[in-house]
Amino acid sequence: MKRKFLLFLTLFVLCFLYIFNFPNFHLSKKTAFADDVEYTNVLADLSKDETFNPNGYPANLDDYSLSVIQIAESSDRELFIYVYQPCSPNSDLNATSINISKEIDDKLSYKNYTLTLLNSAGVFYKYKVDNFRVRQKVVRYYDISSIFRSWNELYDESPNNDNTINEVAFGVGIQYRVETDYNDKVIYSYIDSEIIYVTAQFVGFCRYDSSSSSSNLLLSVGGRVGRYEPGFDSHIVAFSTDRPIDKLMEADVYYSSQIYDYYDATLITWPFSVEENYSEIETHIANLSYSDRGGGVGNNWHHYSWSRIQSVDDFIKTEDRNYIYNFITFNIVEQEKISDEGLNYLKGMQWVLRFTETDYINTCSSTSGVSHHHKEFTHVGNVTILRLKFETNGVIYNLGVVSNKQTGSYQPINETSFYIEPNSNFWDSIKNILKFILLAVLIVLLLPFLPTILNILIFVFKNIIKFIVGMFRLVLNLFKKDKGGGNK
Repeated sequence: MKRKFLLFLTLFVLCFLYIFNFPNFHLSKKTAFADDVEYTNVLADLSKDETFNPNGYPANLDDYSLSVIQIAESSDRELFIYVYQPCSPNSDLNATSINISKEIDDKLSYKNYTLTLLNSAGVFYKYKVDNFRVRQKVVRYYDISSIFRSWNELYDESPNNDNTINEVAFGVGIQYRVETDYNDKVIYSYIDSEIIYVTAQFVGFCRYDSSSSSSNLLLSVGGRVGRYEPGFDSHIVAFSTDRPIDKLMEADVYYSSQIYDYYDATLITWPFSVEENYSEIETHIANLSYSDRGGGVGNNWHHYSWSRIQSVDDFIKTEDRNYIYNFITFNIVEQEKISDEGLNYLKGMQWVLRFTETDYINTCSSTSGVSHHHKEFTHVGNVTILRLKFETNGVIYNLGVVSNKQTGSYQPINETSFYIEPNSNFWDSIKNILKFILLAVLIVLLLPFLPTILNILIFVFKNIIKFIVGMFRLVLNLFKKDKGGGNK
């Protein structure tokens, strides 16, 4: 009898939980399949909102945009994004990632999350935010600045530089507030949040190595054999926005990195062994401030230093450098500057973010007639700006950014060149050489008398020391006598 009662009680509790939907599944229960997990259909979820009207989202084959129309949490602490895609069905236009901040106002901190498509119905799509855990707080915030899809040559414009657009960004500008009340009821609300659009963008890097420095001029003439060229790359993103910025104070930049390692062995001109290796792709977020500085050591051990945040004009000026090597009658001038092609890419841009530096190695050696070449550097890509804090007309803004994910080329935008010029201080150099020769002659003439001179110097030095010690003792004795007389 007791067993029957316990079984009945268990069945009753399970039925109660099922009927009253406990624990709360929010807007999404699991019934449709995705990766062996069941999820409800997008229209079934959206229809739970009494204000939702599917007729307000017409299909449009010429509209390739994405629009976020709702979010939902699940009891498994997952986050779902509901997206309106007018040009549907079209798998080429599916969303790929999204920028979300769990903090708001001055604490805004966006991260880029990949999206997994769960299901769709007409122009409505349901995605799960990957690697996202809903916070166990009474009130949760989700500030969404932008959503991305893959760039497609059929629908999207190509960049007017050597960059590749990996993903196209679409503005969202919505701040969702989700609250769980004392009855475990989940309440959703939202407000519009201000965002800033990047209107032009260029991703590139400057390289600082010894491949063309004056110390390697002779080795360069003989080919690449016996050269060791360490250095580093400074990665940048230059951009303009849809609103004026008087002072750029902070910036967050998302990017990916992959180390490229190359080796070849060449006999005369025949490479008989070639190896290429790529590391795993890693993602990063660089948090920059206008007071931060970056830099490193490059060619000829030149030390470089710069602000992480620069105007384009300041960036170009800091990259215009001359190093002069004096050879008496002439000078070799090593000139570093942004190439004409790089200047063209930067034309019309307002700001430059120097968000990271990576090592660069290029070595060559020769053994038994075989030339060995090793090169290693880091390729940085998928660059997008997440957040900008700036001042305009005395007002400070802290906003999410709508910025495409872009990757630059393998070629640096700076260049190093050499030229020879006459030494303008030729006669001064001749005078200095003559002085040096006369000093050398004088030293040679005095060499036979060097022991005598050293003995005289030692004698003088000893007597000076004795004099100083004697004066010190005299003052000390006088001090002791005065002290003793004062005590009587």
